[in-house]
Amino acid sequence: MRCCRILPLILLLLGIAACRPQSQMESLPTLVEMPTLTPLGNLQPTVMRVAQRPTLPPTWTLTPSHTPYMSATPTPLETATLTPMPSATFTPSKTLTPTPGTPAMTMTPQKLSDMPYEQAEALLNAAPLMLTPDAHIREIYARGQQMGRYPQAVIAVGDCNSESRHFLEPLTDERKMLEGVEDDWLDDDNIQTSIAYFAETMAQRGVAANSGFTAYSVMDAFWADKNKCLPGESPLACDIRKFNPAVAIIMFGANDMNVLHSSEYESALRDIIEYALAQGVIPVISTFAHNPYPYEGNRPEKAIRLNAIVYSLAVEYQIPFINFWQTSSELPWHGLMGDNAHLVIAGHNERNRLALLMLDYLRQHYFAPPPTGATSVANNH
Repeated sequence: MRCCRILPLILLLLGIAACRPQSQMESLPTLVEMPTLTPLGNLQPTVMRVAQRPTLPPTWTLTPSHTPYMSATPTPLETATLTPMPSATFTPSKTLTPTPGTPAMTMTPQKLSDMPYEQAEALLNAAPLMLTPDAHIREIYARGQQMGRYPQAVIAVGDCNSESRHFLEPLTDERKMLEGVEDDWLDDDNIQTSIAYFAETMAQRGVAANSGFTAYSVMDAFWADKNKCLPGESPLACDIRKFNPAVAIIMFGANDMNVLHSSEYESALRDIIEYALAQGVIPVISTFAHNPYPYEGNRPEKAIRLNAIVYSLAVEYQIPFINFWQTSSELPWHGLMGDNAHLVIAGHNERNRLALLMLDYLRQHYFAPPPTGATSVANNH
């Protein structure tokens, strides 16, 4: 009888132990060192140099404010290949043709997520502040104009740090003071022209920026706002249809660090980039901030790996790139709150600075006045 009573108790305790929630660290995927990645060849990516601010390395030089302060020289890409994109003829009209629904996501073959950590760290440390691959940007922009994309429209794609009202929106209102970052760059006439140029959509948010999103979420129709999006339409497809943007500024990492393996992160970013390219939208991808102190298991290593993937994809696809990881590391606590996910005001302001420098460069070098009939429905979404 005693054995009969003890046995159920033992089974109950084992069941409780099996159902115990895993800690955050236990739930993280184990990173496995794989064979060294085949180098990307002798590719020398185009580097955009930007105006110096006091805390940046002395190798960047300041140029007069009334002249273009960034330059880019196109370099042929030797290894990257892109699937041919269908061309489209745009007929001026006040009514936009809805963007086709998002195709089913596919697991694109991976080749970056198995990069050894030492290689990822060296690659990221050597990455420039910005890339502007001239030839491909012109090609994407031309395709977008055929499809009727609106040059003055830009969308934010990402998680909490892209949904935040502190991203881009404060720059459209002179009454809002910037804090925690040098703001002399705002005195540049070209920057002020670009703020006015993109102001309508900078001050708004669509559904492709959401606090809970990972890079996978934005391409999944399940996460779209059913009151704003069409049936079967992903958040990214929804915003492209509604805002008709020429540019998408993309940054993921805060949530991806917790739930995605590096291979999943790579696959999701590839889907986002390829969909934007097919829609004639210039994808500007950005690294994310991460504070390695205090040490959190393998999280600092994972942040390096994911950010190295971002840079590698920018080189492979020859698309614009912003290295926010680089300059955020100069801020206290890397510009992040104690949760190591949400940016503080200084972090947002530094990201705003880099985003505006990129948008200003695109406007000056590629964008023409909007074609007759091209519109954005930003205020009606």
